[in-house]
Amino acid sequence: MEIKERILIAIVYLSQLINCIETTIIHGVSANDWTRHVVWINKYLSLDFSTIYHYPPLYHIFMIPSYLILRGMIFVLQPVFFTISFFTILYFVNKYENKYAVLITALTLGTSFCFLQYSHALMPQWLDYVLFPTAFILMKEKKYKLSAFCL
Repeated sequence: MEIKERILIAIVYLSQLINCIETTIIHGVSANDWTRHVVWINKYLSLDFSTIYHYPPLYHIFMIPSYLILRGMIFVLQPVFFTISFFTILYFVNKYENKYAVLITALTLGTSFCFLQYSHALMPQWLDYVLFPTAFILMKEKKYKLSAFCL
């Protein structure tokens, strides 16, 4: 990929990262969903599994390590999640298509309200952007057990 394409992708990424940070500062936690998930994560940490019937526990169990390590840094996680989401999708497209498809994908992600709303959200939708492309790549490489783990 040439410098022009990389600069264009960087501009799209930085503009959306600024949007993510601005949304985080002005509105707080994305979709105010983190406050509910923190309550459930704390219940699992105290070995109270009563919420298992209300919400699938895998996401909360997955979030426990980052919550323990980065407790109080919730606002830092949102730009990190956005970055991982954005570049996982671009990596997936780059692996199976050409540089023009990567550019179109970056521009599409940069203008997609749904992606902008949920790519940095501390909620299970973020996992869709990361795990599904990863599972597909692993499946194409015939690593079925790892692929099943991602799904």
